[in-house]
Formats: sequence, C-alpha cells, structure tokens
Amino acid sequence: MTALDDKLDALHPSYTGHLCAEIAADVKKLRLSKDEFESSSDYQSRIAQMNNPVLHGQLRLSDTLAFVHHIRPSDVNYDADKSQMTGSFLFAGDQQLSSDKTQLLRSKILEETNTGISKGQARTESGISVHVTRYAYRVCALNIANTRSWQRNKHDYRDKFSFNIPADEARLAKGRLKTLFVGRLVPQFIQNYDGVISPTVGSMSESTYTGSALVFQLEQIWIYNQVTGRIYQKIMP
Repeated sequence: MTALDDKLDALHPSYTGHLCAEIAADVKKLRLSKDEFESSSDYQSRIAQMNNPVLHGQLRLSDTLAFVHHIRPSDVNYDADKSQMTGSFLFAGDQQLSSDKTQLLRSKILEETNTGISKGQARTESGISVHVTRYAYRVCALNIANTRSWQRNKHDYRDKFSFNIPADEARLAKGRLKTLFVGRLVPQFIQNYDGVISPTVGSMSESTYTGSALVFQLEQIWIYNQVTGRIYQKIMP
C-alpha cells in the first residue's frame, strides 16, 4: 500500500485507490482518536510525539490518500455538437458531529454493507409511532473537514465537471466515469459514524448506518475512466 502521487496525469488501468475500511483499521491500531479523559493539549502532544507513524506497508499517516466513488451514468450528459461531457456528483451528504463536539462535518459514505433486516416500531420525524421495516448498514465514510471550502453555495453539496472528449471515446467512457477523492487525514483522524433515516408517510422504513469515518482534508477531486485510468479533470476547492 503506497501513497498517491497527486501530480499524476494518468492512473494505472483499473485503479482501485485506497480502501476506506482498511485505512480505518490501520488508524484504529495507532490509537489516533482523542480519549474523553485526555485533555486537548495532552492529545496534541501525544500525536506530535508519534512522528508520522506508518499506517500500512510504505504508507504513512501524512501521505496523500485517494478514495474511489462512482458517478451515476444518469448524472452524465454528452453534447455531440460541442464534443463535451458534463455531469455532477454529490461530494458530501449527511452531517456528523466532530469528536470534540465543536462543529458539524459533512460526510461521504464510501463503503456500505447491509447487516440485517427486521420488523418493528419507530417514530416519524413528526413523532407518530408506525410499524416499519428496519434496515441496518455497516459503513465506512469520509468526514470532510474542509466542507465549506468546497461549497459553491450555502445549501448545495454537489459539484460539476465538464471536459471535451471525442464522441467515440465518450460513448465508452460515460458508464466508466469515477470520482477520486484526493487528500490527507487530519486530527481527529477517525470517528464513529452514526446516522438514521427515519420513516416518512411515503416510506415505512427506518435505516440505521453505523461504522467508521476518517476525518479527511479534501484537496482535489479527479474525474477519471475506471477502465483506462485516463484522468479527464482535476477539480479544486
């Protein structure tokens, strides 16, 4: 496991990036999260004394990481007259409270596994008790520490891309586009992920999401072809 070179002009064909759950497991082994009985100054001192520890193989804590996420083909359009591919993607979603409980971070779920389905009762957001189907998911996510620097407007957590590409290549590339979230881990490095989607009148189900979230400074988002490795665009905050 090695760091990503963020100056690359192309990726290796079928590049898969780093795996969120694997990085989270390595981070947990290093005890990088702040203990509730540990003062902020003691925590900062302890982390400083660790001197950029190894996560896995040649990969160190301060190295550049890259996480792959899909782009839905329905969110991509091609203009044959302009030879231009355009699209959009959600770079952040639900809010997660920071470990020190001083701010809300926006999260991006990267890995999700259904761990169970059951029947029971739950309350809607308006407080009404209803019978629901409960879905439980185990997830690994990014909690994006610099969400605000990526927001184009106050309530929008989507970003757009646009690049020129010949029609023959675009025909093959449209269903192969991926986003690559490029950046570094920052304190608190890792948090517990907790999220619930409550039932509504239109959906008698409750979904619970638990797992790990890496605290991540998002520096670039690459749009690339998952098969050829060609990088079409690098988006900055």
